[in-house]
Amino acid sequence: MVPHTPVRILVIDDEPGFARGLALLLRHDGYTVDTAENGQVALAQLQAYRYDVVLCDLLMPALDGSHFYDILIREYAYLRQRVIFLTGDTLGAESMVFLATEGHSPVTPVPLE
Repeated sequence: MVPHTPVRILVIDDEPGFARGLALLLRHDGYTVDTAENGQVALAQLQAYRYDVVLCDLLMPALDGSHFYDILIREYAYLRQRVIFLTGDTLGAESMVFLATEGHSPVTPVPLE
């Protein structure tokens, strides 16, 4: 399935295998995908490229997802409603509060069997 118009996606995650795998799947579907290992690297990439969608981990070293999002909404407001947060921290109260505060509905995790 190839998108009708070119879509550029930024995947931000400190787990290299996960970021590569997700990028591979999205590229297979015809998207242009860049990856960043944390929010600081992602901010540099936002200066170089215009992204249509950002997939962002919450818990990362250097600059985590919530602090990255604070900067993103100030400097790249057009992306405010184009961010999807990813996290393995499904039970973390801090993550859930952030998602609820920013109007992002957490998706109930499905256990892998």
